Amino acid sequence: MPTLAAYFGGLLVALVSISTAYAQPACEAQPLGTLGGLGTTTRDMNDRGQIVGLSDATIDSPDRVIHHAFVWENGSMRDLGALADDAQSRATAINASGVIVGSSGQGRRGRDQPVIWQNDSIAPLPFDGEEGEAIDINSSGQIIGRSGDSTCLVWQDANSEPVELEGLGGDFCLPSAINDDGVIVGKANTADGEERAFFSRDGTLRQAESIPHAPLEASDLRAVNVFGLAVGTFGTVESPSAFVWTRRSGGRLLDGADAIPRAVNDFDVIALIPTSRPFTLLLGDRNGRTLELGDGLNGPEDPGPFKYVTGFAMNNRFRAAWSVYTTGTEYDHGYTCQLPERTALQFALESAVGELVSRVGAALP
Repeated sequence: MPTLAAYFGGLLVALVSISTAYAQPACEAQPLGTLGGLGTTTRDMNDRGQIVGLSDATIDSPDRVIHHAFVWENGSMRDLGALADDAQSRATAINASGVIVGSSGQGRRGRDQPVIWQNDSIAPLPFDGEEGEAIDINSSGQIIGRSGDSTCLVWQDANSEPVELEGLGGDFCLPSAINDDGVIVGKANTADGEERAFFSRDGTLRQAESIPHAPLEASDLRAVNVFGLAVGTFGTVESPSAFVWTRRSGGRLLDGADAIPRAVNDFDVIALIPTSRPFTLLLGDRNGRTLELGDGLNGPEDPGPFKYVTGFAMNNRFRAAWSVYTTGTEYDHGYTCQLPERTALQFALESAVGELVSRVGAALP
């Protein structure tokens, strides 16, 4: 009688055998455009396909570019503006309802402060620090951000005072994402000055990984989905590796994934950028399988000899948004594309079956 593991293994083989549909995924890049300047950088997107980030609005001089936060939807980009006395703004995240957070300020020498855009208007978040930024917002309206480089903050809503998260004992803290269950992930320094990935659900930061660190190795978590699967990097600056983490299983490295995770959707599909080919877009799963979407540029003519992806987001409908920097233009260029539904769902299904086979195999004697 075949074992349960063999059964699921056979199912996985059957699925792989019909996977030619995504051997060369058709994902045609659509330029996002700009607000009148030359560059656009993407930061986040929601399941409505709304994309946010920052785009060059005007150029005061060759060394001073004024950028504004934007939202892109239905083929057009809209300027979100800045606070009345500010020159610049940036959007960092958007939730399922279309509420956007980010920062507004005077630019390089100015004092940026956390802001929120809702109902077509901008407002400052309660904040008394010298400089800060709102970084992410979940479907409940909880917001995370920072004050300087040393303090991680959480707002329960747009009107509440921020609460400081207790750190890991060091002088650096940077939150990256908050999911709909209120789980926060990011990176912070310990009292010994070591940079470690953290998670928090009750206002206290805890080290998130269970992987032993060697000298000079650091870790961080960059994204977390609704089920608590978080993704990040582990290792040295010169040689980072992708890893996944859950509260139940701890952290583990992604086998064969020489890439930096940027996002993870609720199908546990991970948006990756290879470290050896930083101009390429990959989809991956927690078992180390990857699907290459191709060259992330697919854009301006004469891009120059060097290019790399500066932002990569993906939603639960498998629409991707990214930006690419090139030396030929010296600006970021923003794009979006819709991965074919059959391709995306098949990859997600095979990933789920592969994870189930792995768990069943591990449980059997």
